[in-house]
Amino acid sequence: VGPASGQEWRTVFISHMPAFPTLVSEEMQAMIEAQMDQDVLSALGEEGTKDAFLEYLKTIHLSEDMYGRIVTQNFLYQESFKKLYGEKSEKLPDEDAVKYLEDGGYITAAHILFLNSDDATGEALDDTAQQEKKSELEAVLAELRAIEDPQERKEAFLQRASEISEDPGSSYYPEGYTYTPGTMVTEFEEAAEALGEYEISDVVETSYGYHIIMRLPLSPDAIVEFSSSTGEARTARMLAANQAYAEQLQELADSLSLEWLPEHHQPDLQLALMSGYRSYST
Repeated sequence: VGPASGQEWRTVFISHMPAFPTLVSEEMQAMIEAQMDQDVLSALGEEGTKDAFLEYLKTIHLSEDMYGRIVTQNFLYQESFKKLYGEKSEKLPDEDAVKYLEDGGYITAAHILFLNSDDATGEALDDTAQQEKKSELEAVLAELRAIEDPQERKEAFLQRASEISEDPGSSYYPEGYTYTPGTMVTEFEEAAEALGEYEISDVVETSYGYHIIMRLPLSPDAIVEFSSSTGEARTARMLAANQAYAEQLQELADSLSLEWLPEHHQPDLQLALMSGYRSYST
C-alpha cells in the first residue's frame, strides 16, 4: 500500500528510530525544547517556568526523561510519516485514496439547498414562500440539466451552489460532501444513491427544505472532514495515508519479538519503590 511497501518502508521507519537512551540530534533537541515551551504555556500559563513544569510532570507521574522520550517518539512518528507519504500525504497514489473511499462505502454528492425556514429566526416559512422557493429551484434544475457536457454541468452546478445555496456547510465543502451512509438525512441519501455520476436529482424535500443533488465521482482529494474551530480540512488522501501508516506500524509491531531478561522475572520491588520515592522527594 502506498509509495513504500515491504522492506522499503521498514527501512525508512527503522532508519528514523534512535537507540534509546542515546542522545537525540540537535534538531530533535530543539523540537523537544519548543514542545516544552508550548506545554509549559498550556499547563501553567504565561507565568510558567521550566522548573515549575518539571514539578507539574511529577504530579502526572512523568519524569523529565520520560517526557523527553514521549515527545521524541511523537517527532519520529511524524517524520517517518512524512518520509513515506509526504507533508500532506501527497505521495499516496490516487488509486489508494479512492480505494479507501470505496472500501468505506463513501459517496460524493453536491447540492443546492433552499431552506424552508427563516435563516435569522429559525421560524418556518409560510406555504406561499416555500412554494416560491421550490419553483425557483425547479427553474435552476432545468437550467443545469440543459447542459449536456458532464464536466461543464458539474462546474455550473458548483458555481450556482456557491452563489445561491443556503447551506452554510457549502463553504467548507465547495466540491460537495463525501460521506458514509447514515451521515445525511434519509431523503438526501436515497436520492444521491439513485443517481449516476454527474446526474442531477429532481427537487428533494427534507426537514431542512428543498434540494437538488448532483452525484459526483469519488476524488482522492475530496474533503471528508472539516473542523470549523481550527479550519483544518482532512482529505481522503490524508485519511487513507494515516490508515495505511497505522497498519504498517502494527505489522512491524507484530513482527517483533520480546525477550525477557532474568531480572525481569524477579524484580527488586523494594529498590523500585525507593527509587520512585527519591525521584519524587528531590
